[in-house]
Amino acid sequence: MVAPSGLERLLELIILVMMVSLVVLILFMIVQKLRIEYVRRREERVARELMQVLSKGSTAQVPSLDPAVAPDRRALARALAIHGDAAAVTALLSAYPRLLKRLQSESLHGRWGRRAAAIEGLGLLQLESLRDFFMNTLANDPDARVQATVLEALARLVRRPEDLEQLAAVMPGVPDLAAGFHEGVLVRALQSLAATGESSAEVFAIFLEKLSATSPLLRVALAAAGRTGLQSFVPLVAARTMDPALPLASHLSGLRALGRLQPDHPVLLASLKSSQPESRLVAAREIRDASPEAVSALRTALEDANFHVRRNAARTLFALGEVGSEALRATGAGTDVYAADMSRFVLSRETPR
Repeated sequence: MVAPSGLERLLELIILVMMVSLVVLILFMIVQKLRIEYVRRREERVARELMQVLSKGSTAQVPSLDPAVAPDRRALARALAIHGDAAAVTALLSAYPRLLKRLQSESLHGRWGRRAAAIEGLGLLQLESLRDFFMNTLANDPDARVQATVLEALARLVRRPEDLEQLAAVMPGVPDLAAGFHEGVLVRALQSLAATGESSAEVFAIFLEKLSATSPLLRVALAAAGRTGLQSFVPLVAARTMDPALPLASHLSGLRALGRLQPDHPVLLASLKSSQPESRLVAAREIRDASPEAVSALRTALEDANFHVRRNAARTLFALGEVGSEALRATGAGTDVYAADMSRFVLSRETPR
């Protein structure tokens, strides 16, 4: 048993250790805060100076730039995202003649984050001479996150229809990426194509038409077409969506694209009567048509056996305004229990109080 005096000394020692630990922790937090503030200020300064170089094309006073340092890489990406035209890139490479080699060297770093950041910087330069480098990196780097960055870089290099086909050919080789990411890559490719003065809608329509019904890229391409907002895609998207050979996932992607491009399209109305509940569900959510025929079809969908179809139909009717709300009130007073319950539920939940 420890003597009282010994116990007191033990408690004093514990308190002393706790106080020292607390002081060390406070000092550590202060140092970390100072470090974060230093990094932030450095990134802001380098980005500001780089933007001056890129916007004015002046190389008289060139700020220091080290691609191996994270804040400098982020500053470079920010500056190029705002001033990334050919003249600005020429001025940048003139000011930093070793920049390409430094970034390419960083792209071989052991840590995937540094490799991806370097490739992002190279991609923002939009240099055709880097295409083979990107293709080799895509083939040899095992990390899907780095491969995703390479795909984005290749999307920025799309200048011709052949470039789009090349990008589409390598995209399925990165299976770990979500379809939403591939969709974004195609949209980026369309933006790059449009920046060259090429008719991106026409080129993409040809590309979309060439894809077979079973192609894994068709679902992504239909979604990308919807995100463009271009009405010229509507006939082609509608035709591909109703292809009977289309897998369900691609068919649903086409319905969502039509919902973005033309939410009162007859294909959406026809899909409310589909034998597939998934098609009815998406159509009921995407359609925005206040015509008597559409309102009648949506009221019929309130009696659907699938709960989610009923819910989407009710929400869509409510979104149509007074004509839809009137239909919900009429159905809510009807004899079909499920349709009446859903109508009253949506009216009570969605109506502002």
